[in-house]
Order: sequence, then structure tokens, then C-alpha cells
Amino acid sequence: MTTPMVMGPVSMAPVTMARHMAELDAMIERVDALINEDYAEAMRILGAFEMPLESPHGLDPYSDEYREWVSRFHALVSRSDTYDPQVSEQDRNVDPEMPIADYFPFSTQDAAFIGSYLMGVGFILRNLNLPAGSRVVEYGVGWGHVSAACARSGFDVTCVDIEPKFLRIASRQAEAQGNRIRTVEGEFGVDPYGDGTLADGVIFFEAFHHALDHRGVLEKLRRILRPGGRLILCAEPINPAFPVPWGIRPDGHALWAVRNYGWMELGFNEDYFLRLMLMSGFSVEKVTDDNLGILGLLYRCTRNDGEFYPGASLMPADETDTWAPWGEQVCRFAQEASRMTLDNAPEWRSINVHAANYFHTPLLVTFHCGSSRVEHRFAAGEKREIRLSLLPFHRELHIASETRVPSLITDSPDQRSLGIAIERIIYHEE
Repeated sequence: MTTPMVMGPVSMAPVTMARHMAELDAMIERVDALINEDYAEAMRILGAFEMPLESPHGLDPYSDEYREWVSRFHALVSRSDTYDPQVSEQDRNVDPEMPIADYFPFSTQDAAFIGSYLMGVGFILRNLNLPAGSRVVEYGVGWGHVSAACARSGFDVTCVDIEPKFLRIASRQAEAQGNRIRTVEGEFGVDPYGDGTLADGVIFFEAFHHALDHRGVLEKLRRILRPGGRLILCAEPINPAFPVPWGIRPDGHALWAVRNYGWMELGFNEDYFLRLMLMSGFSVEKVTDDNLGILGLLYRCTRNDGEFYPGASLMPADETDTWAPWGEQVCRFAQEASRMTLDNAPEWRSINVHAANYFHTPLLVTFHCGSSRVEHRFAAGEKREIRLSLLPFHRELHIASETRVPSLITDSPDQRSLGIAIERIIYHEE
């Protein structure tokens, strides 16, 4: 069981904070009075509200201090000094025996929203893209629409939720369609099998942002997924413009849920999220459907298991900018000062960098990671593996490469400045 966190108040000017909290109180009172009579208008009010977010003042977003900063802001909004997911993430307003016809989102009676929601479920199925019979785990199952659809599609489905009422709801929905799903009461990342069985796919739909210890969750997921297994994160508040690496979202929807239910409602800056996924041993693809809004924002992540292909994964923008403009799916071309976040799993002690010189002229290239450094002059057309040792933490590969412009030395139309090609990275335990 997770230990409850007890935090003091957020450090903000009292007068300013009092004004913001008064505005929040007024907005929440108005929404609560409307939500059962005019759901669409209540959602519009929530969507129009935003509260200023305090700066984390340069804290390391992977540190305990940063997590405490997030918890303090949650305590301020929720008016509770204690956050315990075993208690705080329950939904006291849900009746597990309610008529299936009244399940959310159908309870909203908003046909446009219902249509988008169902398309979001289909968006997940399309991008999960696993064969029938595959083992799929959904964490934070909620109303069970995704798990029920997966079961109906022929998957072996297990639902994990901290709220037993939602597990009952998901089971009822699947059974009504003639299917069965396995249910496990527990937190994100709990092993749903317990016998060494590995999942082919893991799904979070509007759920991952409840994980205060999301870094710990990812460490557990890499042990639950098979090598090459797929992790789907859909409709999660991951945004390149989010003002801090991660924290309580300052929008009305999130603040209303924090105040009324005590839930952890996080948002993530996309660069932070991508770097975290690389550190956790996943490659990442981003798939979007602009017609669905946030329901059409999906990250398809693949467990690497010691073999990473840089050309097949997104990187944080500050790292992407150090490489040649990305066009290939098989490699990335280095520049004079390229860098890449590496897998931080403790079992990896060294890497082999598979590099290739696609030019008819030599390239001088320097590779280094921590204290490990190798310089090599690649002959024309040469392919070579470069071995580097790894430090325990904050692993980052740096490459300094001479570059060439193909259009200036061959009849190629490619006008990019390209250095050594990095085709894959192999991790080793020795």
C-alpha cells in the first residue's frame, strides 16, 4: 500500500492565493449547480477557467523535492493535507449496480460528446493493433468501455483499478456483451498475473495522469510487458506547451475534480514525458486525430528490451534539434553536438552504438557517455560498433560528428547537413 503523503501549504503570496482560491470557489459552486441540468454548459465553464500555476523554481522534475512541490499544490486545492490513492482515488458517487444504459458518457445525453468518446475507444483499438488472443491489461478501467471493446475483439483482458465499484461496472458491461474479463483491485503497475505471465499490451485511457508516482509505475510496467509489448496512453494531458515539466493542471476541469473528489489530476510537458519514456526503456510514436480533441491524442510506446532504434522513436525537442532534420525511420544522422537520453535501467552496464558512414569521404566522430569516450575516423562507407560504458544514472549519449551536404558532393537532392548515421543502440549487462 502506498504511504500517504502529508504536506504543508504551497508557498505563494497570501493575498494573491486568497484571490485565486475565491475565484476557484465561485466557479466550482456555479458548475455544481449546473452539471445535472446542463452538462454542456457546465463543461464550457470549466473549460474557460484557468488558475495561475506556481513555478517549481528550477527543481529537478525527477526528484523527491519536485514531487513534494506537486503534492503541496494538490493539498491546497483539495483542502486536504493527506493524499492516499487508496482513499483519494475512490469515486464515492458511483453506483456499481446502476443501469448499464446510464453509464458515462451516455449519462451526459450529449450525442456529439458521446460520439467522440466512442471514436476515442476505437482509436485505441486501431493503434493497439494486436492479434486476437493477445493478453491486454487496462489500468484505471473507469466505466469499462475500452476493456469491454477489447474483450469483444477477442483479447484476453484484465482490468486493474483501485476502485472496486469500477471493476464491477466493467465486468457487467463485458458480460452484457457475452464476454468475460479478469479484474484485479490494485494500483497502477501492480502485476495482474502474479505467475510470470507477461502482457502483450497495456492501456491507459484518461487514467495515467492520476499517477503521482508515474516514474515508479513505468518501472513496473516494463517488467509486466513482454519484449516488444505495446503501451498505449490515450487522452492524457500531455502538451508541448504545459508550463512546467509536470504538475497539477491549472484548468477548470482538473481543479474541479481535485476539489470535489481529491483526485490527483496531473499534466505533463511533452518533452518531460518523452525523456521519461526513453529513460524507462520505451520508444515512442505519437498518433493524433484532430477531430477528436484530446480523445484523439495517443502515444504508442514499445518496450525496447535492450535494443533501441533512434529512427523509430520521438525524442524531446531539445534533443531532436541537435540531430539532422528527421526523415528516416531506420536511423538518425548526427551533427556537431548531438545528444540522446538513454535507458536508465540498472541492469545495463554498457552499450554498443551501431554507426554508419554513408558518404564516400571519411568522417571524424567522437562518442561519449559520462566518463566513457571513443574517437574514430570512419572510412568511406564504413559501419562500426562503438562500445561505451554506462554510469548508473542520468545517462546521455553525446556524439560530435563531422558533416557533409549530399547535394554538394553527389547528384542527391538532399540539402541537409548530415553526419554519422546512428542505426541502433544495443544495451548490455556487462
